[in-house]
Amino acid sequence: MVLTLGMDIPYYATVLGSLAAFLLIYRMLSPKILHRLFPSYYTAQPDSAKPQLHEATMAACSSIVVGIWACSVYFLNDNVKGNLIRYDAPSVRYNCAIFLGYAMADSSLMAIYPQTGGLLYHIHHAVSLFVGYVGVFYSCFPYHTNIGMMMELSSPFLNLRCILNDLKYPTKSLSYFWNGAAFLLSFFLVRVVSMGGYWYNMSLAAREDDFYQLQIPVYICYLGGGVVFSLLNAYWFSLLCKEAYRVLIEKKVD
Repeated sequence: MVLTLGMDIPYYATVLGSLAAFLLIYRMLSPKILHRLFPSYYTAQPDSAKPQLHEATMAACSSIVVGIWACSVYFLNDNVKGNLIRYDAPSVRYNCAIFLGYAMADSSLMAIYPQTGGLLYHIHHAVSLFVGYVGVFYSCFPYHTNIGMMMELSSPFLNLRCILNDLKYPTKSLSYFWNGAAFLLSFFLVRVVSMGGYWYNMSLAAREDDFYQLQIPVYICYLGGGVVFSLLNAYWFSLLCKEAYRVLIEKKVD
């Protein structure tokens, strides 16, 4: 990575600003949102259960911002093309800086309030931190970076599902059902279908000489990280399909 500290200062500032903003959202905004949307359910929760609810709400806020931003870049920014290898795309880098700040905030909260997400959850967070860092400070593969950020579009539905589960919200309610349907559809579009474009354009890039002159972190991020996310997404999507099938069968029985 070429050291351009002066040029990178706005990105460092964005990362730190994002970190501070999401910690404030966790501390101040999340309780208000939950109390407004689920007053009786939220009030009934013990204090020990509320940090995880606040974290999920903070995560939803991040995913909405990052996902919509990435989607707008994908459809409106003609400069971010799939065949680019070395290219400085500020619109993508600033979005990654916001994502990295959130990932740092979330990782800090995980250390303070250990969660029970399991090994895959922690692997996902570790990869997210690394991907966010490379996306901000290495100007390579802007299309592929933006695809990674666009995957966040499905996360608000996951976060809402976690919140509903933690609040003991009725699983047979329409809200729960339609959130699950939206989660399945969005996950398929932005985390399964999008990976086809990711790997197709990566195969085209591999035909260029410049592809073999990149820094090691870039290869780890876009090849290794791409493989990790592809496998995780395929595994999680299979679980979602099984869950959707189970729900449909139960509705037929009812």
